Amino acid sequence: MSYSRQFAASVLALVLALSAARADATAVFADTVLVKGPEYLTVLELPLDAIGSYKVTATDLKWLNAPLQALSFGVFTATQSLGSLQGPGTLEFYKASSDKVFLQIYARTTAPKYAGLVSVVVEPKVAPVPLPSSLVLLVSGVGGLLLRRRAARPECVKFA
Repeated sequence: MSYSRQFAASVLALVLALSAARADATAVFADTVLVKGPEYLTVLELPLDAIGSYKVTATDLKWLNAPLQALSFGVFTATQSLGSLQGPGTLEFYKASSDKVFLQIYARTTAPKYAGLVSVVVEPKVAPVPLPSSLVLLVSGVGGLLLRRRAARPECVKFA
Protein backbone atom coordinates (compact mmCIF):
# COMPACT_ATOMS: atom_id res chain seq x y z
CA MET A 1 0.00 0.00 0.00
CA SER A 2 1.45 3.38 -0.94
CA TYR A 3 2.07 6.11 1.61
CA SER A 4 -0.60 8.39 0.17
CA ARG A 5 -3.16 5.61 0.52
CA GLN A 6 -1.99 4.91 4.07
CA PHE A 7 -2.24 8.61 4.89
CA ALA A 8 -5.73 8.89 3.35
CA ALA A 9 -6.87 5.77 5.22
CA SER A 10 -5.52 7.05 8.54
CA VAL A 11 -7.17 10.46 8.06
CA LEU A 12 -10.47 8.79 7.19
CA ALA A 13 -10.21 6.53 10.25
CA LEU A 14 -9.46 9.55 12.46
CA VAL A 15 -12.43 11.52 11.10
CA LEU A 16 -14.76 8.57 11.60
CA ALA A 17 -13.44 7.96 15.12
CA LEU A 18 -13.84 11.61 16.11
CA SER A 19 -17.39 11.80 14.75
CA ALA A 20 -18.36 8.56 16.51
CA ALA A 21 -16.58 9.36 19.79
CA ARG A 22 -19.32 11.53 21.22
CA ALA A 23 -19.35 11.25 25.00
CA ASP A 24 -22.73 10.06 26.23
CA ALA A 25 -23.64 10.28 29.87
CA THR A 26 -24.73 7.12 31.57
CA ALA A 27 -27.96 7.21 33.52
CA VAL A 28 -27.65 7.40 37.29
CA PHE A 29 -31.29 6.43 37.73
CA ALA A 30 -33.84 5.11 35.23
CA ASP A 31 -37.32 3.82 36.01
CA THR A 32 -40.80 3.51 34.60
CA VAL A 33 -43.52 4.60 37.01
CA LEU A 34 -47.03 3.13 36.79
CA VAL A 35 -49.55 5.91 37.33
CA LYS A 36 -52.79 4.52 38.73
CA GLY A 37 -55.98 6.22 39.82
CA PRO A 38 -57.41 9.54 38.70
CA GLU A 39 -54.62 11.45 40.50
CA TYR A 40 -51.22 10.08 41.39
CA LEU A 41 -48.39 11.41 43.55
CA THR A 42 -45.16 9.63 44.45
CA VAL A 43 -41.77 10.51 45.91
CA LEU A 44 -38.60 8.63 44.94
CA GLU A 45 -35.15 8.96 46.52
CA LEU A 46 -32.48 9.51 43.87
CA PRO A 47 -29.09 7.80 44.33
CA LEU A 48 -26.94 10.88 43.69
CA ASP A 49 -23.63 10.62 45.53
CA ALA A 50 -21.57 13.31 43.83
CA ILE A 51 -22.00 17.06 43.93
CA GLY A 52 -22.58 18.50 40.46
CA SER A 53 -25.07 19.22 37.69
CA TYR A 54 -27.75 16.70 36.77
CA LYS A 55 -30.72 16.52 34.44
CA VAL A 56 -34.00 14.69 34.93
CA THR A 57 -36.12 13.72 31.93
CA ALA A 58 -39.75 12.65 32.40
CA THR A 59 -41.68 11.28 29.44
CA ASP A 60 -45.36 10.33 29.16
CA LEU A 61 -45.30 6.91 27.48
CA LYS A 62 -49.01 7.22 26.52
CA TRP A 63 -49.86 3.79 27.83
CA LEU A 64 -52.78 2.17 25.97
CA ASN A 65 -52.81 5.23 23.66
CA ALA A 66 -54.08 7.40 26.51
CA PRO A 67 -51.93 10.44 27.25
CA LEU A 68 -51.93 11.86 30.75
CA GLN A 69 -54.06 14.96 31.39
CA ALA A 70 -51.31 16.45 33.56
CA LEU A 71 -47.74 15.62 34.47
CA SER A 72 -45.38 17.59 36.68
CA PHE A 73 -42.25 16.71 38.59
CA GLY A 74 -39.74 18.35 40.87
CA VAL A 75 -36.43 17.70 42.59
CA PHE A 76 -36.09 18.48 46.29
CA THR A 77 -33.82 18.07 49.29
CA ALA A 78 -35.15 17.97 52.84
CA THR A 79 -34.79 21.76 53.11
CA GLN A 80 -35.20 23.23 49.62
CA SER A 81 -36.56 22.85 46.11
CA LEU A 82 -33.91 22.35 43.42
CA GLY A 83 -36.37 22.85 40.56
CA SER A 84 -39.69 21.76 39.11
CA LEU A 85 -41.31 21.43 35.70
CA GLN A 86 -44.92 21.20 34.53
CA GLY A 87 -45.41 18.77 31.68
CA PRO A 88 -43.04 16.21 30.22
CA GLY A 89 -39.53 17.43 29.52
CA THR A 90 -36.04 17.84 30.94
CA LEU A 91 -35.20 19.64 34.16
CA GLU A 92 -31.60 20.60 34.95
CA PHE A 93 -30.46 21.19 38.54
CA TYR A 94 -27.30 21.52 40.61
CA LYS A 95 -26.70 19.42 43.72
CA ALA A 96 -24.55 21.57 46.02
CA SER A 97 -24.35 19.44 49.17
CA SER A 98 -24.32 15.85 50.37
CA ASP A 99 -28.04 15.98 51.31
CA LYS A 100 -30.39 13.31 50.00
CA VAL A 101 -32.24 14.26 46.82
CA PHE A 102 -35.88 13.31 46.13
CA LEU A 103 -37.93 13.27 42.93
CA GLN A 104 -41.63 14.04 43.27
CA ILE A 105 -43.95 13.07 40.41
CA TYR A 106 -47.58 14.18 40.05
CA ALA A 107 -49.84 12.90 37.28
CA ARG A 108 -53.55 13.06 36.43
CA THR A 109 -54.96 10.33 34.20
CA THR A 110 -57.93 10.27 31.84
CA ALA A 111 -61.17 8.34 32.33
CA PRO A 112 -62.12 5.50 31.94
CA LYS A 113 -58.66 3.87 32.02
CA TYR A 114 -57.20 5.81 34.98
CA ALA A 115 -53.71 4.48 34.27
CA GLY A 116 -50.53 5.62 32.60
CA LEU A 117 -46.77 5.14 32.39
CA VAL A 118 -44.08 7.74 33.00
CA SER A 119 -40.44 7.13 32.12
CA VAL A 120 -37.89 8.87 34.37
CA VAL A 121 -34.17 9.11 33.57
CA VAL A 122 -31.59 10.97 35.70
CA GLU A 123 -28.18 11.67 34.14
CA PRO A 124 -25.20 13.77 35.13
CA LYS A 125 -24.92 16.85 32.96
CA VAL A 126 -21.64 16.42 31.10
CA ALA A 127 -20.01 19.42 29.48
CA PRO A 128 -18.81 18.75 25.93
CA VAL A 129 -15.05 18.38 25.68
CA PRO A 130 -13.62 20.28 22.71
CA LEU A 131 -11.09 18.65 20.42
CA PRO A 132 -7.64 20.04 21.24
CA SER A 133 -6.03 21.89 18.36
CA SER A 134 -2.76 20.09 19.09
CA LEU A 135 -4.31 16.86 17.73
CA VAL A 136 -5.04 18.53 14.41
CA LEU A 137 -1.48 19.87 14.28
CA LEU A 138 -0.07 16.43 15.10
CA VAL A 139 -2.08 14.71 12.34
CA SER A 140 -1.12 17.34 9.75
CA GLY A 141 2.57 17.05 10.78
CA VAL A 142 2.59 13.27 10.48
CA GLY A 143 0.88 13.55 7.09
CA GLY A 144 3.46 16.06 5.92
CA LEU A 145 6.31 13.78 7.01
CA LEU A 146 4.78 10.84 5.14
CA LEU A 147 4.39 12.91 1.96
CA ARG A 148 7.95 14.26 2.25
CA ARG A 149 9.34 10.75 2.77
CA ARG A 150 7.44 9.52 -0.27
CA ALA A 151 8.71 12.41 -2.43
CA ALA A 152 12.33 11.80 -1.36
CA ARG A 153 12.22 8.07 -2.23
CA PRO A 154 13.10 7.30 -5.87
CA GLU A 155 10.68 5.18 -7.83
CA CYS A 156 11.81 1.67 -8.62
CA VAL A 157 12.32 1.03 -12.29
CA LYS A 158 11.84 -2.47 -13.62
CA PHE A 159 13.74 -3.63 -16.65
CA ALA A 160 12.20 -6.24 -18.83
